Amino acid sequence: MFRTILFSLVFFSFYSCSGTKNAPTIRVAFDSGYFSQTMQTVRMKGFFDEILLHLEKKLGFSVELVPAFPESLQDLLIKKKVDLIFSDLHQSIMMKKQFRFSEPLLYNGYYLVTNKEDRRGLKDLDTRRVLLLNNEEATVLIARYPRVDFGFYIDERDGFLQLSKSSCSGLLAPVGFFRLFETDFTIHKQEITDRNFSFIGLNTNEKIAQVFNELERMNKEGLIEAIKNRWEINP
Repeated sequence: MFRTILFSLVFFSFYSCSGTKNAPTIRVAFDSGYFSQTMQTVRMKGFFDEILLHLEKKLGFSVELVPAFPESLQDLLIKKKVDLIFSDLHQSIMMKKQFRFSEPLLYNGYYLVTNKEDRRGLKDLDTRRVLLLNNEEATVLIARYPRVDFGFYIDERDGFLQLSKSSCSGLLAPVGFFRLFETDFTIHKQEITDRNFSFIGLNTNEKIAQVFNELERMNKEGLIEAIKNRWEINP
């Protein structure tokens, strides 16, 4: 109940503070569909909103949120329809030539989940039967852990059902869903991939320099981690 109230306060205070008259505006695009899927992604949206509230207050500008489809975020940025996007785009060398990335802010990868009595973590994955989703990241994970006996699950509920029946010794669950069964299983806190949300802008956009400087300061002073803890983002 407390988290629901806190989320509502942040949500409505964000929109009441946004659009301050005569303040310079920074347009931020994000995938609104992702942040409405589960209670965990709602928590992540609360974290996102609170970061923006802090930036508005500290830097004195107005944030205009632009909901968008995930496949259109990069295009909006290139066409200068927005100043920033909040995305988990991979920071490749080619991407960094065109875009400026903030420090990683919000993990969006996988956690290892095992039965309660099984405390073995990532370092003990070798030769174990571990399930994962058959998507574009599967090949990366299989290559990273070549000795693991990987199998696949259809969806999250199917994966946890197989784990409960001991058809496997663990599964890799996406951040958005690991909380569904956290009371019945052990969630290992180590981050498995390098997939993180960050703010991304064009290298040529001088307007966003203040944002990146403030985010770096917040990270160094532990403010970002404090906001994560407030929203119970981490396992």
